[in-house]
Amino acid sequence: MVWVALFAKVQGESVHEYSLSSHTFYTAYDTNVSIMCLAGEASLAEIMPSLGPELGGTVVEINGAGFLSSPLFVCRFGRDHAASVTFVSSTRVLCTAPPGIGAAKVEIAINGQNTVPAAGNQFDFQYQGILVRS
Repeated sequence: MVWVALFAKVQGESVHEYSLSSHTFYTAYDTNVSIMCLAGEASLAEIMPSLGPELGGTVVEINGAGFLSSPLFVCRFGRDHAASVTFVSSTRVLCTAPPGIGAAKVEIAINGQNTVPAAGNQFDFQYQGILVRS
């Protein structure tokens, strides 16, 4: 998947995204406007660990290629957004699992909407109940 995004932040305004068809990286700055264009081909290769408690809180390492730090970057476990996301490098992101039950498909979206394809199979995070022994 090849994508290009242009982020423009006008002083005092929110971040806006615009799609372009170029593969060139541009940056331009003004006293009132910051513009940054990002291009990349991203893919998901693995997640570690692939299981954790239903209460959430597990830091999941997501490995792949072409990841870009973006103000729109999201990590989802099923429909729920990760409790936190830490961009480490173009090949590694750390996402903290939110609370959940059963299996949840793990996805990332660099632009906040379009998910990055998994190399081969989709990746599921398996929530495990807490065992109480009496």
